[in-house]
Amino acid sequence: MSTSKHWGEWFLNLRVPPAGVFGVAFLARVALVFYGVFQDRTLHVRYTDIDYQVFTDAARFITKGRSPYLRATYRYTPLLGWLLTPNIYLSELFGKFIFISCDLLTAFLLYRLLLLKGLGRRQACGYCVFWLLNPLPMAVSSRGNADSIVASLVLMTLYFIEKRFVACAAVFYGFAVHMKMYPVTYILPIVLHLLPERDNEEGVCQSRPRSCAESCDRRVRQSPCS
Repeated sequence: MSTSKHWGEWFLNLRVPPAGVFGVAFLARVALVFYGVFQDRTLHVRYTDIDYQVFTDAARFITKGRSPYLRATYRYTPLLGWLLTPNIYLSELFGKFIFISCDLLTAFLLYRLLLLKGLGRRQACGYCVFWLLNPLPMAVSSRGNADSIVASLVLMTLYFIEKRFVACAAVFYGFAVHMKMYPVTYILPIVLHLLPERDNEEGVCQSRPRSCAESCDRRVRQSPCS
């Protein structure tokens, strides 16, 4: 218990700038991608996720003008197949670099959300280290699992909600649900998070109807269409 507390305090009090932490996390993921090439060629147990080969085969069907669902066991959105068509034209590692980039984007969005909550840059980065240097997401994304895309879309949704760009949040949330169904379970907490703001605005207008009317009138006068 004391050891885990010591490491937690060390992470939260990091003296390394955020760019340095993200750089180390990126290099670690790139190293795992190339280690995966070595293991796939030399060992019987492959490092690359079996689904990654399914994605690549589906992308190959797309490049031939055919349906990605001709590949047996491909049960994902066709957008994923389109996204990985450079696996055929450029390199089969292209998709893995997409996935580790989305993994880092997820950590960056966590960092930005913590800043919006009032944390300092170094403290926010200290919390993000628990994702950036976590062996689980590092291995998942570098093995070719597409869940990092869904995670980044969900975090993008939360970020835009906090920034009060609800329409943008809805678009990214729609893409997240389109990629995989499980983010649909987040709709209830998202709605409950948004409802109090509306209730508070209505309560203020009911308590101060004159000031709200004046505010609305001022907005109409300042509108470029008026």
